[in-house]
Amino acid sequence: MSLNQLYKVIGISRQGVHKMLNNRQKLRDASEQLIRFIEDIREDHPTMGLRDLYFKINPDFMGRDKFEDFCKQSGFVIKRKKNHCITTDSSGVKRFPNLLNDLLVIRLNQVWQSDITYYEIKGVFYYITFIIDSYSRRIIGYSISKR
Repeated sequence: MSLNQLYKVIGISRQGVHKMLNNRQKLRDASEQLIRFIEDIREDHPTMGLRDLYFKINPDFMGRDKFEDFCKQSGFVIKRKKNHCITTDSSGVKRFPNLLNDLLVIRLNQVWQSDITYYEIKGVFYYITFIIDSYSRRIIGYSISKR
């Protein structure tokens, strides 16, 4: 069986087959060039995420999701470091009932709430406590401490 007969059986022209092969070769070449771009960018920005890489390179032959899949298959995914720092010990904490369940807050200074959070600066944790007016949602006081 000749190739022309095979093309007829498959229902595709010889020109169509060659066009498909050329397109595949162009995609391979572009993908190899893309890998070199990504490696160059990663030298300067080793922690840049895939989405940021996509928007920096903006390849015209590949969409965002396909780019991310391509990078994952090529081994360009960066594993996130887990934060193993424990800042809260809730054992032995006394829970108080919510006294505001049925209260309608209608004016300033009727109800204050507090919240605590932490922030790390150069390896040192600072704890920040806020006092918030429930009506205006504004911070009316705060305190910062290392402990």
